[in-house]
Amino acid sequence: MITRHVHENYDAEAFPSPESINRDVDCLVKMYALDQEYNPLSPGSFEDLLMSPFRELGLLEGQGRGKGRTWRFTSGSRANLPAPVLVYACLDYASRTSAGSGSMSLARLANEPGAPGRAFRMREPELTKAIQALVSDHPGLDITENLGQRSLHFAKAPKSLAWDILDQHYGRVQERAGFPSEDEWRQRYPGLDEDTHRRPRKKAPQQADALDLIKENA
Repeated sequence: MITRHVHENYDAEAFPSPESINRDVDCLVKMYALDQEYNPLSPGSFEDLLMSPFRELGLLEGQGRGKGRTWRFTSGSRANLPAPVLVYACLDYASRTSAGSGSMSLARLANEPGAPGRAFRMREPELTKAIQALVSDHPGLDITENLGQRSLHFAKAPKSLAWDILDQHYGRVQERAGFPSEDEWRQRYPGLDEDTHRRPRKKAPQQADALDLIKENA
């Protein structure tokens, strides 16, 4: 399935080798799940944490052992995911997809491709419950309801709010001596700029068919 997805999104001359895909998948699995031969009786080690930095999120779990082991995504509440980090992800997503808007529906935050709900495998009720306490205590945030649809409302630019909430969670790092300003940060790490152009991908077959149909009906 992963190989098919790669072939649908890249031109033939840009196809990575099967070995390269296998290595990348293995790396991603190790980042989000415990080692395949992990001993549950072992207390773990610093090396284990470096090998699987996101395992505490519980997004991926394995079944079986050895080469026959399979992996599946989990869903539900994320007790190990700090609310400020989740709110940051919501506001960051809103800033990227709804510029100029003062709110975003929780349904979009939970269900759209690339949204926090999809990234952390959380449904709308679980996402709402996870952020509700922090939102209620923050003067710049609110959860509103209109015609049965709940939305996350933000009083100022979501990007600014996102960084402020994350910075507060980590002890006001931006106020420490020597910490780079936003402009200095962008100059130092230009690849992290949201305006950085990405390599164009090939249209998936279904996308191409839809575009052709639109042209015919125009």
